[in-house]
Amino acid sequence: MSRMAGHRESHEGRRLGWVWWAVSGFAAALLVSLTVGWILVWANFDGGPRAVMISLGSVAFTLVLVALALLLVRLRSERRLRVAEARFLTGASHNLRTPLASILTAAQALASDALVEADRRQLLSVVRQEARLLALRVDNLIESGRRHLEGPAGLGDLVDLVRVAEGVVRGVRERVEARGGSIELRSPSACPVEGDERMLRLVLENLVDNAIRFSEGAPHVAVEVAPAGRKAVASVSDQGIGFDPAEVSSFGDRFGAGDGERAGLRLGLGLSRSIAECHGGFLRLESPGRGRGARAELRLPLAGT
Repeated sequence: MSRMAGHRESHEGRRLGWVWWAVSGFAAALLVSLTVGWILVWANFDGGPRAVMISLGSVAFTLVLVALALLLVRLRSERRLRVAEARFLTGASHNLRTPLASILTAAQALASDALVEADRRQLLSVVRQEARLLALRVDNLIESGRRHLEGPAGLGDLVDLVRVAEGVVRGVRERVEARGGSIELRSPSACPVEGDERMLRLVLENLVDNAIRFSEGAPHVAVEVAPAGRKAVASVSDQGIGFDPAEVSSFGDRFGAGDGERAGLRLGLGLSRSIAECHGGFLRLESPGRGRGARAELRLPLAGT
């Protein structure tokens, strides 16, 4: 599906490119024709050119220029949007098909009568891990589309960010340990914020998922939740592949392409950033450089401040 989406992206870009150049050529030819025609009429008018004719011709000429310019801008915007949507579909299809393929493979293996109990338990663990991952990707797609169309939902519930983080860590621990890694949660007894618990859980799930995905070999992830002044700070640190600090400004693009190793990353981070902002906070990403790990930090107002 990713390859087909890439072909659609290429075809759509070429088609809109041809349309843009065709309209540009037509616009240039029309402007030249209008200019020549205006000059000829002006030169052959009995008694010489008149002020009224010059004024009307100038107005008409300006209107044609404006209309053509708006048409070209619209075509260029449409081309960029279509190509961006195709890239979005490429990343989304990759994100959904990867855990789905693992589930199907494990399910086929479970159908074998020759499986020993240890292998069966391991395959069931794979199914659970990949099903949780698939659910996260689907939630990202659904919530991203909903927020794009409807805007942020109402907020106001009292949420313990520590309890949310505990649930997220508990849900991925099996996945991390299956790869020989570790995940640690450091937190006080409570860290209350006002907001939507489901949305805040989705943010932390995305941050932890990225930390695991972009760790080569065994992932080692540290999650910390603590108050800092009038803010609640939840951070997720890893020892993974990191990124060039100059890249961070593009990670929140909903339709961003991403490079090969980060396909689909931007949807989750863009959604997480949007959720943080509608809670009155912000999301910050930082890395010392490629190969040196990364840290994501969510800052929200503490309840009652």
